[in-house]
Amino acid sequence: MSTVYFSCPKFTVRLVLSGTIIRKAAPIARSFEGQPLGALTAWAESKFGGPIIVQKLSEHKARSTVSQPFSEAS
Repeated sequence: MSTVYFSCPKFTVRLVLSGTIIRKAAPIARSFEGQPLGALTAWAESKFGGPIIVQKLSEHKARSTVSQPFSEAS
């Protein structure tokens, strides 16, 4: 089992996958449990457009801990 973050323009949810099959999902995606990730992707693209991003939990954590530069107001 692997955990991923699924993002589209309207929402981001955490999914638990077994291969490409969704095993656990947040309420907005719960109807896709037992279906392939592609079914959720197709629905989200048709309903909300793109881009669709799927990241492994470890990739998401690594990206969110990188410090962002800031600018000072003059």
